[in-house]
Amino acid sequence: MGLQPFNWSVVVIGYWNLAILGPGRIAEKVFGLDKGTKVPVMVPIDMTVPCQVEHPNGKIRVAAHATRLEFSLIRMDYDALKNAMDCAVKALRWLPETPVQAAGFNVNHKTDRPSSAMIKMYVKDDIDHALGESGYDIAARSVARTLQYKTGKLNITVQGDVEHFEFLCNFHRDSKSNKDLIEWLSIPIADIQGEVTQLLEKFQLTVEETSHDDAE
Repeated sequence: MGLQPFNWSVVVIGYWNLAILGPGRIAEKVFGLDKGTKVPVMVPIDMTVPCQVEHPNGKIRVAAHATRLEFSLIRMDYDALKNAMDCAVKALRWLPETPVQAAGFNVNHKTDRPSSAMIKMYVKDDIDHALGESGYDIAARSVARTLQYKTGKLNITVQGDVEHFEFLCNFHRDSKSNKDLIEWLSIPIADIQGEVTQLLEKFQLTVEETSHDDAE
């Protein structure tokens, strides 16, 4: 069974001024829409998390936290990822004095029907045997590597158990420079897709094709 995309996102870590990041300003300055354009707003019932502002194209939602600006993809494909990255760049250019620390984007895939080959990617006999001899029951396993990628890092994590498998790719750059983070979020989407595809092929992982109803 092929993998399915899940939890794709773009995140900019910084100290954001929530007072000016209202839905109207996000629509105009971050989404680049005409002033006064109405956008869907999801308001949490318990108010423990910020509201989410959805782009009218139905591909992304943005939530402004005090320490991060997070773009969650509704439609998890590379066109939507580019859309989210472009919006993050607009936010950085709109608020260039915002103290920033890092930026990243996540391209994740999973399946609830892992093959034996997938499971072998994170089952380590020596470690598992030692823990088993000590009487521990292993609830989940993970293997992670950090790779150099352009001016930042590519963090790869493979995790799961016998009933679930995840392949996580986190493209991350630490910098307190607005310009550096804009550069990182401006990496051509074809480069990102090519890098993830190459990794998936290297581990003989396939992704299920998804279709979108453009009439929605």
